[in-house]
Amino acid sequence: MLNIMTGNDLAAFAVPEESVLKPGVQQGLTPFFLSAKVGDDEGVQHKAFHYAFERLHVRGLAESEVSHPSWNAFKKAVSRSRLTIAMMKLTLCCNFDHGAWKSGDRLEAKRDSFEVYLSTKGSDYFEEFAELVAHDRNEAFDPDHHPAECMSEWMSSKALRNRGLYVKTKAWFGFHAALRDLIADWTIQLEALRALNQRVENDQCEDLHVERDRDREEEEFDGDVERQEPRTKSELYAIFGKNGPTAMVLGFMEDRKLQSIARIFVEITSPLEMSYYETLEALSKGWNEQSRWVSTRASGSWYQVVSGILGVLETSVFQDRLHFTKPLKPVALEEGVPEWAQGEMELLELAFDFAECLAENVLWSNARYWWSIPELLATLLHSERGVRKAGMQQMKTIVEAVLAAEAHQSRQKEWAEVLADLGWQKQQLPREAMALLLQCEFALSDVKLRKLSSRLFVGSPSTKDTLENCFAFLHRKAATHSTNAKMSDACKYTYAIISPYSESGGAPQVLPSAQDFTTKPTLQSASEIYESKWRSSGVQAQQRSAAAAAYLVADAANNFSHVDDCWIGSLFVPGKVYFNASLDVCTLCLGNRKWTTAGFPLKRIRIEDEEFLILEKEVRDIPAQTLVWMMNWKVFESDWVFLPVRLLVRGLLPEPILNLGTCFAFHIMDPGGQPLLESAVRSGCWISLANLQSLFAALGLNKPTRGSGKRLANGSKSILKVDWARMLVQHLFPGEEDEAEIKRMIAGITHRSTKNLSDDETKILDMVSELDEENRNCPEFKKIAKLAKQQSTEKTETKARAQVFAEIREEEEARKKEEEEEKQRIEEERQKERAKIEKAALEASERERAKPSAAASSGSGTRKPSTTPKALKDFLTQAMQDDGITLNREPGSYGYRATYSRSAPGLQKNFQRKWGTSANPREEDALLTVLGFIYARWNADHKSRVNLLLGLCGELLFSVMLGIT
Repeated sequence: MLNIMTGNDLAAFAVPEESVLKPGVQQGLTPFFLSAKVGDDEGVQHKAFHYAFERLHVRGLAESEVSHPSWNAFKKAVSRSRLTIAMMKLTLCCNFDHGAWKSGDRLEAKRDSFEVYLSTKGSDYFEEFAELVAHDRNEAFDPDHHPAECMSEWMSSKALRNRGLYVKTKAWFGFHAALRDLIADWTIQLEALRALNQRVENDQCEDLHVERDRDREEEEFDGDVERQEPRTKSELYAIFGKNGPTAMVLGFMEDRKLQSIARIFVEITSPLEMSYYETLEALSKGWNEQSRWVSTRASGSWYQVVSGILGVLETSVFQDRLHFTKPLKPVALEEGVPEWAQGEMELLELAFDFAECLAENVLWSNARYWWSIPELLATLLHSERGVRKAGMQQMKTIVEAVLAAEAHQSRQKEWAEVLADLGWQKQQLPREAMALLLQCEFALSDVKLRKLSSRLFVGSPSTKDTLENCFAFLHRKAATHSTNAKMSDACKYTYAIISPYSESGGAPQVLPSAQDFTTKPTLQSASEIYESKWRSSGVQAQQRSAAAAAYLVADAANNFSHVDDCWIGSLFVPGKVYFNASLDVCTLCLGNRKWTTAGFPLKRIRIEDEEFLILEKEVRDIPAQTLVWMMNWKVFESDWVFLPVRLLVRGLLPEPILNLGTCFAFHIMDPGGQPLLESAVRSGCWISLANLQSLFAALGLNKPTRGSGKRLANGSKSILKVDWARMLVQHLFPGEEDEAEIKRMIAGITHRSTKNLSDDETKILDMVSELDEENRNCPEFKKIAKLAKQQSTEKTETKARAQVFAEIREEEEARKKEEEEEKQRIEEERQKERAKIEKAALEASERERAKPSAAASSGSGTRKPSTTPKALKDFLTQAMQDDGITLNREPGSYGYRATYSRSAPGLQKNFQRKWGTSANPREEDALLTVLGFIYARWNADHKSRVNLLLGLCGELLFSVMLGIT
């Protein structure tokens, strides 16, 4: 890559030991090699360059081109403000009905449908239609203008012809250009879709669908996003209710909130978009303009973009675009938000969230130009001496802080981390730049510094935007003009010539050769390189580097004693307002990057008994110095407090604020402020486990004793971070009764916030299926599609699992019901038998009382206790009776008694049991117990086995016996 870019191999860049610049020693500079080509801006290349700069002592600077940071800031803001699905819908609306199949007869079919649809409408409809179109286009509506005169213009609009700009994920700000066309013709497109959808429902446009489906089936899908994509016309109609994608896009455009979100995208991003195009133009105008641009960037021109993004909220034009109510009379704020303003407040909060996220990403992606060396050397190219002087003073402050940090000895883990995050101080070029600064004693007139700055930052402009747009153009042509999405080389060459980016739209492919590689004795082996650590690459690493430099400068006077307290800065929540009493400054938090927090200054205004905040419009000569770096190393007794505020639309603002030319303000709800910790936990701030333990010690709390984790060997459950978080929330908010609010705060501390989709998963998968191949591969859309598929699968599995469990429960209930019925049947039979037995016993006892001499009928006179009644002899064998075993029954005395007259000495002779006891509740139970004793003794004495009839048979025999008795 070095050979491709400069025409020199790696050995030419290696710095000999004797040529390394040392502080205080004057030496000449090694000649620099100007880049003839530019490498692609990817993380792998940056990581490799950082290794060469740090480990191989190669003099060089890897700088991101201007396209990626700007566009990535927009995409990150969309993701963080939860507008990715809205962006996907708008992409589909912009790209709807684009394709090679749109021939003349199809265009006429759509126009005919629209004409037929309009012919059924009355004059009131056309007046309302014309007013909506005027509002879409930001034009004044003339009620005296006849709508029929605009008919020809409406019929030839881009919306009706579907020939607006096609949205591609890597077309940079082409998305915004397409949105502007869509917004301008929103009402026309909406009504045309209604007409077309109505005609499709009436089966009057079948040939249109057949042709479209045939072309759609021919498009190749790469399969990266798993989904149930329709492959035929029948499958497509099954998904979209037999109406095709027209109904889906129509549903999107009928939601006027989606149009408002499109306006938010376009209006709030406009300062960043304008800065992007101005940058491309400046870099293409030569070295003088490049010097001006790079020097203003280093001094903080990006702050103007940050201020402009937030300032859009204050403009009346922006609030006109969103249909916000204009103020006509004062509103009493103490009575709460009126009902008419609630919808506007929700939309304003959505716009503010997006603006804050975008401003934060723009700020942090550019902060390194003010906090890094050699990036700060660019200020020496500025035409104004004051800017050069301020830049040199900033470099002096940073160099002194870095040297003091390197001399500082500390074994703290955080100290090693802050130096690792700073990163650039270990690379060859920054160290030699610091050496030059020390040698010239930070003199503005030093020629070597200016020469070094020119070599670093003045050169050929970035071709990233041109190449990406050209490649997107070629890819689009390949997709629409070829069934297999491929082109011949001649076709590519032809389209490259006719491309709107043809001036610099291509580059020859150069493959590496043997001359591109060299051997250096100090180069590590592959395994050593893999295991070693050097400066990280990527956006987050650059942002942490700027934050680390800002911390070192702020804490140098304290001998860096607060390095382990930097985490407290994470208690500042992005998008919230804070006040510092000692500095007397209010700021809007624009995010924390581990070591420090950035804040946008706000102006405090008091009107009667109410206090308000507006954006600070005054900018210093050095814009980067206007920012407030919110250094805070105290949780308790801090100078910083949280100010609870609410956003106000212009219809709720008092007249003095409107007279300042602003249509947006913060209304302070509690001028005294609230503590940082409570406000951060209430806002859902993440806190690490180690910092939670530190907070417990500071608050005097004992660690949790009951956990919610896995069960341990001692029977208790392990203590998790969620247990620490729950205990902290309960301590800070003892009166909180809303369980959902408690769970939300705990989820924020533990970073367990769930990802919820605003739309149904099936609809999201349908939207993804309608995206073209390149947009389907967009990382943001792929994440949404993956989450939608995951939640859809979970819902399907949950539904299937619930259905299986329901079937199992039904089978179990049916089985239990059968068992209960069987038990009930047996119990009923037993009840009947018991009733018979009780009846027979009652009759027998009555007969005994009536005939007291009935016992004499046995033939032996009065029955003796030692003899067995005839009715009970059936339970004893003849051998038992011959052996002298007797069985008697006496209900009023002992119940049933068995007697062994010939029992051996030492053995039990008599055995008796009564019924009506817990052991023998029924009479047959007592009888069977006594018989069990008889037969067990008999079998033991005679070593034989005689079976006793049990259960129902025994009850029947007993019934027979009672009958005989």
